[in-house]
Amino acid sequence: SAPNSPMPGTQKVAAANLGTESGSLSGRYGFIGNLLARLVRKVDGYVAISEEIREGLLRDGIPPGRIHRIDNFVDSSVFFPPAAGEQERLKKIFGYSGKTLVLFSGRMVPRKGVEHLLGAWKEVIREHPGARLLLLGEGPLLGDLRVMATGRGIEVIVCFKGRMGNGPDY
Repeated sequence: SAPNSPMPGTQKVAAANLGTESGSLSGRYGFIGNLLARLVRKVDGYVAISEEIREGLLRDGIPPGRIHRIDNFVDSSVFFPPAAGEQERLKKIFGYSGKTLVLFSGRMVPRKGVEHLLGAWKEVIREHPGARLLLLGEGPLLGDLRVMATGRGIEVIVCFKGRMGNGPDY
């Protein structure tokens, strides 16, 4: 079962009306996509990880009683703030000892706004010269974001790690 799920046996989270990244089927993939969209409506329950997804499901005709809102659908037994002292130990392991570290983990796609984070980072380091930015994830914007970091002269203090299979380690 998915962690924190109100529906025992839940294995997959799907979204509606958010494009291919989030799994929208209706109107895509020809008749097969429309057929799948009709079949998906027969699902007993849906987990919406954001208000945007909940609203999309409602627009697709899913009854509100079958939609369960779980923000970000994160298993807090795996992902949690480190204990006192543990944070610096982890920074040392990854080469950021004594630095202020900001971590982004997600797909490198326009809807995540990583380009805005990079755009602001030069301003951040003016006030916090020891700050470092660690970006975990991949996606269609990854190459453009690397070019943007180089163009802004921040490639040395921004680390693109790509997709990490060991997310909890970070």
